[in-house]
Amino acid sequence: MAIENVILYSDLDRHENEDRIIVGSRDKSSINWDRLRIVKVKRACYLGGHWREYPEQYAIIGEALFFLEDIHTNERRQYSLKSGQSLFVPPEVALKIRAFEGTIITVCFPNADLEKQSHKYEFKV
Repeated sequence: MAIENVILYSDLDRHENEDRIIVGSRDKSSINWDRLRIVKVKRACYLGGHWREYPEQYAIIGEALFFLEDIHTNERRQYSLKSGQSLFVPPEVALKIRAFEGTIITVCFPNADLEKQSHKYEFKV
Protein backbone atom coordinates (compact mmCIF):
# COMPACT_ATOMS: atom_id res chain seq x y z
CA MET A 1 0.00 0.00 0.00
CA ALA A 2 1.32 3.39 -0.97
CA ILE A 3 -1.44 5.97 -1.09
CA GLU A 4 -1.32 6.55 2.66
CA ASN A 5 2.18 7.98 2.10
CA VAL A 6 0.94 10.87 -0.06
CA ILE A 7 1.82 14.21 1.57
CA LEU A 8 0.22 17.58 0.83
CA TYR A 9 2.42 20.54 1.77
CA SER A 10 0.57 23.83 2.20
CA ASP A 11 3.21 25.87 4.01
CA LEU A 12 5.53 26.60 1.12
CA ASP A 13 7.65 29.64 0.45
CA ARG A 14 5.28 31.81 -1.61
CA HIS A 15 5.60 35.45 -2.67
CA GLU A 16 3.29 37.26 -5.05
CA ASN A 17 3.02 40.80 -6.36
CA GLU A 18 1.66 42.45 -9.52
CA ASP A 19 4.68 41.34 -11.59
CA ARG A 20 5.30 37.72 -10.62
CA ILE A 21 4.53 34.71 -8.41
CA ILE A 22 7.34 32.77 -6.76
CA VAL A 23 6.62 29.41 -5.17
CA GLY A 24 9.16 27.16 -3.48
CA SER A 25 8.85 23.45 -2.94
CA ARG A 26 9.37 21.72 0.37
CA ASP A 27 10.26 18.09 0.92
CA LYS A 28 11.19 16.55 4.23
CA SER A 29 12.31 13.19 2.82
CA SER A 30 15.87 12.08 2.21
CA ILE A 31 15.21 11.48 -1.50
CA ASN A 32 17.80 12.81 -3.92
CA TRP A 33 15.75 14.73 -6.50
CA ASP A 34 17.99 14.54 -9.58
CA ARG A 35 15.53 15.53 -12.29
CA LEU A 36 13.10 18.38 -12.82
CA ARG A 37 10.35 18.76 -15.41
CA ILE A 38 8.30 21.92 -15.92
CA VAL A 39 4.93 22.01 -17.66
CA LYS A 40 3.07 25.15 -18.73
CA VAL A 41 -0.57 24.38 -19.44
CA LYS A 42 -1.70 26.26 -22.56
CA ARG A 43 -5.34 25.22 -22.22
CA ALA A 44 -7.29 23.22 -19.67
CA CYS A 45 -6.54 19.53 -20.07
CA TYR A 46 -5.87 16.22 -18.39
CA LEU A 47 -2.28 15.13 -17.84
CA GLY A 48 -0.77 11.95 -16.46
CA GLY A 49 -2.62 8.66 -16.62
CA HIS A 50 0.34 6.70 -15.30
CA TRP A 51 2.09 5.32 -12.25
CA ARG A 52 5.80 5.29 -11.59
CA GLU A 53 8.24 2.97 -9.85
CA TYR A 54 9.77 6.00 -8.12
CA PRO A 55 8.42 8.93 -6.07
CA GLU A 56 7.58 12.35 -7.47
CA GLN A 57 7.25 15.79 -5.87
CA TYR A 58 4.80 18.18 -7.59
CA ALA A 59 4.48 21.94 -7.05
CA ILE A 60 2.28 24.38 -8.96
CA ILE A 61 1.58 27.97 -9.79
CA GLY A 62 -2.09 28.20 -10.70
CA GLU A 63 -4.68 25.51 -10.06
CA ALA A 64 -4.94 21.78 -10.70
CA LEU A 65 -6.88 18.78 -9.44
CA PHE A 66 -4.79 15.71 -8.69
CA PHE A 67 -6.54 12.34 -8.84
CA LEU A 68 -4.58 9.50 -7.22
CA GLU A 69 -5.22 5.78 -7.00
CA ASP A 70 -3.23 3.08 -5.22
CA ILE A 71 -2.50 0.48 -7.92
CA HIS A 72 -2.78 -2.41 -5.42
CA THR A 73 -5.86 -1.48 -3.37
CA ASN A 74 -7.63 0.88 -5.82
CA GLU A 75 -8.08 3.35 -2.95
CA ARG A 76 -8.58 6.82 -4.40
CA ARG A 77 -7.83 10.31 -3.19
CA GLN A 78 -8.29 13.72 -4.75
CA TYR A 79 -6.34 16.90 -4.02
CA SER A 80 -7.09 20.43 -5.22
CA LEU A 81 -3.78 22.28 -5.43
CA LYS A 82 -3.27 26.01 -5.75
CA SER A 83 -0.20 28.22 -5.89
CA GLY A 84 1.91 27.61 -2.82
CA GLN A 85 1.04 23.93 -2.39
CA SER A 86 3.08 20.84 -3.18
CA LEU A 87 2.24 17.14 -3.34
CA PHE A 88 4.52 14.17 -2.67
CA VAL A 89 3.37 11.09 -4.66
CA PRO A 90 5.04 7.81 -3.63
CA PRO A 91 5.82 4.96 -6.05
CA GLU A 92 2.93 2.75 -7.21
CA VAL A 93 0.31 5.48 -6.93
CA ALA A 94 -1.43 6.25 -10.23
CA LEU A 95 -1.85 9.90 -11.12
CA LYS A 96 -4.12 11.95 -13.34
CA ILE A 97 -4.14 15.74 -13.28
CA ARG A 98 -6.86 18.15 -14.39
CA ALA A 99 -4.84 21.30 -15.07
CA PHE A 100 -6.28 24.69 -15.83
CA GLU A 101 -5.12 27.20 -18.45
CA GLY A 102 -1.98 29.11 -17.49
CA THR A 103 -1.00 26.75 -14.68
CA ILE A 104 2.66 25.85 -14.31
CA ILE A 105 3.47 22.45 -12.83
CA THR A 106 6.91 21.32 -11.71
CA VAL A 107 7.78 17.75 -10.86
CA CYS A 108 11.00 16.55 -9.24
CA PHE A 109 12.06 12.91 -9.24
CA PRO A 110 15.16 10.77 -8.71
CA ASN A 111 17.35 9.75 -11.62
CA ALA A 112 15.13 7.19 -13.34
CA ASP A 113 14.45 5.57 -16.69
CA LEU A 114 11.17 7.21 -17.74
CA GLU A 115 10.50 4.55 -20.39
CA LYS A 116 11.07 1.49 -18.21
CA GLN A 117 9.83 2.81 -14.87
CA SER A 118 6.61 4.50 -16.04
CA HIS A 119 3.41 2.57 -16.65
CA LYS A 120 0.12 3.66 -18.24
CA TYR A 121 -2.87 3.50 -15.95
CA GLU A 122 -6.50 4.05 -16.83
CA PHE A 123 -9.03 5.21 -14.29
CA LYS A 124 -12.06 7.44 -14.61
CA VAL A 125 -12.17 10.83 -12.95
